[in-house]
Amino acid sequence: MSIAPPIALAQQRTTAARSRRRAALFAMLIALLMAGSPAAHAASFDVSPTSPAIIPFSSVIGGSDAGNNAKNNANGGYFSEFDNIGQFNYPAGHGNQLGNTAMVNDSTNYFDNVTWQGGQPAGLSLTGVPAPDPGCGDAAWWPATGDWVSYQLNVTTAGTYTVLTRFSTAWGPTGTVTYHMTIDGVSSGPVTMRPDDIAYWTPGAGGFQRPIDGWWGHNYVPGTMPTGWSLAVGPHVLKVFIDSWPGSAPGPSSSGPGDIWLHYFKVFAGGTPVSGPVPAPTFSFSPSLASTANGPMATGPVTVTIADGDPTAVIHVTTDGSTPTASSPTYTAPFTISALGAATIKALAIDGTDSPVATTTFTIASPPTVATAASAAPNPVTGTTTVLSALGASTGAGGEPTLTYTWSTTGSTPAAVRFSANGSNAAKSVTATFTGAGTYTFQVAIADPFGLAVTSSVSVVVDRTVTGVAVVPRTAWISAGSSFTFTAAAVDQFGAAISGTPTVTWSATGGTISAGGVYTAGNAAGTFSVTAASSTGSGSAIVVVTAGFAVSITFQPAQTPPFGNFLVDNGALFGDRGNGLSYGWDQDLSTWARERQGKGGTAPDAGHDRLIYLQRAGNAVFRITVPNGTYSVHIISGDATYSGSVFKMSAQGVLVVDGTPTPANRWIEGTQTVTVTDGTLAVTSATGAQNNKICQLDIAVVPAAVN
Repeated sequence: MSIAPPIALAQQRTTAARSRRRAALFAMLIALLMAGSPAAHAASFDVSPTSPAIIPFSSVIGGSDAGNNAKNNANGGYFSEFDNIGQFNYPAGHGNQLGNTAMVNDSTNYFDNVTWQGGQPAGLSLTGVPAPDPGCGDAAWWPATGDWVSYQLNVTTAGTYTVLTRFSTAWGPTGTVTYHMTIDGVSSGPVTMRPDDIAYWTPGAGGFQRPIDGWWGHNYVPGTMPTGWSLAVGPHVLKVFIDSWPGSAPGPSSSGPGDIWLHYFKVFAGGTPVSGPVPAPTFSFSPSLASTANGPMATGPVTVTIADGDPTAVIHVTTDGSTPTASSPTYTAPFTISALGAATIKALAIDGTDSPVATTTFTIASPPTVATAASAAPNPVTGTTTVLSALGASTGAGGEPTLTYTWSTTGSTPAAVRFSANGSNAAKSVTATFTGAGTYTFQVAIADPFGLAVTSSVSVVVDRTVTGVAVVPRTAWISAGSSFTFTAAAVDQFGAAISGTPTVTWSATGGTISAGGVYTAGNAAGTFSVTAASSTGSGSAIVVVTAGFAVSITFQPAQTPPFGNFLVDNGALFGDRGNGLSYGWDQDLSTWARERQGKGGTAPDAGHDRLIYLQRAGNAVFRITVPNGTYSVHIISGDATYSGSVFKMSAQGVLVVDGTPTPANRWIEGTQTVTVTDGTLAVTSATGAQNNKICQLDIAVVPAAVN
């Protein structure tokens, strides 16, 4: 069955008038049959929070014709006229939900049911304009003010429910359309069809064309009860009342009526009334996406759920980055993205009008892999450098060039290491520079742009190799005409002393030196040098010759043998040392004296390898008796093994040492001129010192100052 297009409705009305009497008699007969047991003819719709009910107009179980109230009341309150009674054809795949005939009515005898074939209204040229959902397979035309229809609901789960009205329009009414609903007599209050829901058809070649903004309209009710109706389990009666209908409007001919087609009512759990444009869809993901500097990321399949603030909107989705349209696949359930790489999903909700297109982009990435394990060349190392290399592989866009390589040492590290590059793709091959011998473990982290990483490790042995000669000690302060014994020590590639006595040739300035390294100062004061030369290189030391008092002291444990001609302090309290001098501390520091030899191996000589802590029991003060006068004071602070200090040393209140050691430069030294007026020279920690230490102290009377 089909309905003629609006342009032919004038003729149809004449035909309808002739059959009105026959239809009325037929209606009376049907009404009498139904009056005895109305419930037996009621179409009951199950509704629950998980199963909404779509109620087409073919399900009407009762109604009232405002223009014929007496007749309707006499017929048990049912419609007085039945137009276009017949079977309904739903869009493909949906079928007739009711399987019964339509019963609809209005006061002007034009409240007609329209059969839609395959989702299009029969008799209208609407090729390519599909119905948006199954309920649009029915429509009722031209109700009038005062008409009402009723339906029976069967609530299977108690809860709060909202009702939605689906309608469309050809040209639109000339006035406002209002209606209200009741469920079991509880009213929604007046509901006005929103202006943004009223779209229009316009004449076009070959028929009436769909406007750009769409033509499917909807209304939520109740307007004054935004939380909906609270319904218990069991049967309930829904009634819809037309409160105002504008009548006719300009059509394709001067006599054609305007029309609004009412399609169905939908009862669903909860729901928030939608006003204005259809909201854009939203996305949620399981598992949740990780936020990275390069955008959202997952390491495995992602299940995508799409929702929309309009519960009855039809969502169309694309997964290839294209813009969705009404012809795109319809979203019906969560789906899973598994392919590695970037994924772009776009969604469009349609319910009367199109929503903005929502877009989400994320990447499914797998951690990079090690294509070539970390290696070092040379290994073992006899110099100070080696080349570290590794190569990763990536399944992500861009491949290996997008990976970064970050090198580090792990475990116990003998000494500091410097890398020529790090944290970049170029660091797949780097030069590592060592500052000490030993066994090192290097680890490279190969990371992709999303922070996923894999590691690879390599152990490198750095052997100590004799590369030169050092003169020990490096500095000596002596009086004019006195002697001091220097020794020649083999040094490794890092300048640290190594076992073995090299064969050397000695030379000196400012005095003489024997084949055994004994330097005898001349009578002239000044700063001079001592040199030892061998086949592997040469080394030098400084000799400060003074015209008067001079002394050099190393700070070390009591059990450690003396170093060259240096006097020794082992942390004892101030007292006479039996060598013509009195010196020592204001507190016993003997338990805080250390020798690092064998624990660091990087000290240039024994004087740098030994030390005393000054701050383990407050700021200790070292004093030594000297003649009153002006002195040049030289202090060395440091530790061959540890660098966690701030060195600040003062003599007679004058700052001499000021610096922070590093693994590459563990010793800080300095020289200053001070004055003694009470026969005692004092050395202590200066303000700001942390974990302060002293290795060597040299004192010489001025004018023999160090340049």
